[in-house]
Amino acid sequence: MAQGIKLNLGCGKKILPGYVNVDFENEWAKVKPDLECDIRKLPYGNESVDEVMAIHVIEHFYLWEVPDILKEWHRVLKPGGRLILECPCLNKVLFFLAQKELVLSHTLFALYGDPGYGDPAMLHKWCYSKEHLYGWMRVCFKEVTVEEAKFHFPERDMRLVGIK
Repeated sequence: MAQGIKLNLGCGKKILPGYVNVDFENEWAKVKPDLECDIRKLPYGNESVDEVMAIHVIEHFYLWEVPDILKEWHRVLKPGGRLILECPCLNKVLFFLAQKELVLSHTLFALYGDPGYGDPAMLHKWCYSKEHLYGWMRVCFKEVTVEEAKFHFPERDMRLVGIK
């Protein structure tokens, strides 16, 4: 069976085989994606994509943008297609903030992004709770599951998978 179209949105330096790696034009990654575009408006037709994956991307958008972004990603997915999101989980970040030892990767960088890139596009604009992001995904997707994160820090992050 032929492999369908799978998008790796906001790929940065993580160029994945088997995916169309998509990102905006940037200097920090020093890697050219397969497709440079604004991932808020994908150049794909309705129901033309099998999978949309956005790993540590959604937190780079303002809160008010996310419902429309999710609708756009839903638009390009075929029926039965999957949206995979991973991002810092506010519930987990708050737990780490309550600990006596402040681990930057699990607290401040999760909330604000890593300033080491020296690029405003790499800073976070919001940190989502599992319940908040799950609720928005349920508006668009017939099924949403919460899974263990597979990238970055599973103990700090969340993974939500929506099925169209």
